[in-house]
Amino acid sequence: MPSLPNVKASNASYAPSYIPTAVFIGGTSGIGQAMAELFAKQTNGRANIILIGRNKAPAEKIIASFPSPPDGVKHEFVECDASELEKVHNTSQELLQRLDKINILVLCATKLLFSAVETPEGLESSMVTRYYSRAKFATELLPLLKNAQAKGEDARVLTILGAAMGRQVDLTDLGVKKWKINRMAFHTGTFNDIMVKVRLSVGFARTYHHIPQAT
Repeated sequence: MPSLPNVKASNASYAPSYIPTAVFIGGTSGIGQAMAELFAKQTNGRANIILIGRNKAPAEKIIASFPSPPDGVKHEFVECDASELEKVHNTSQELLQRLDKINILVLCATKLLFSAVETPEGLESSMVTRYYSRAKFATELLPLLKNAQAKGEDARVLTILGAAMGRQVDLTDLGVKKWKINRMAFHTGTFNDIMVKVRLSVGFARTYHHIPQAT
């Protein structure tokens, strides 16, 4: 793992010649918000930035804090409840129709509940935000990442959760119907690790990163 000074130096040197497009799933609070704010500051507003989340009001405040974008560059909010896969799909389709690329896709929406909560689609809510929605966003938005890669630009996906902190999963209960908070957390951590490794094996490796979530 690189040292913190090296990471800071690398971040400070980021100044692409092109205008990047960055999408932050779960970008209206917590880690997602912090990353979006730092990215906007580092690019001096010269980046198309999309915050995706449930609440418009905090998103508008965050965007208002960004450096002003130059002409032709847009900072925006897209509403999506990542705990419902139909909404994830609809949001992905919207982005596919109107964007020509994505350079950076950050997946950090999460919901850590202390009891199982079923979504309208019959899935457990924490499982959806911590794994299912991330896999669906990454898979469905892959064409836009490949478009960026084809241009010779950065094309990266970051999923922020408990990297390498999972446990052996119960293959007879992949949906974690026998719900316990630790069991769900360990399963979704392992699922994210597997998702990244699968992507590594199919030729889009260097764009996928699984990052431990801050505690």
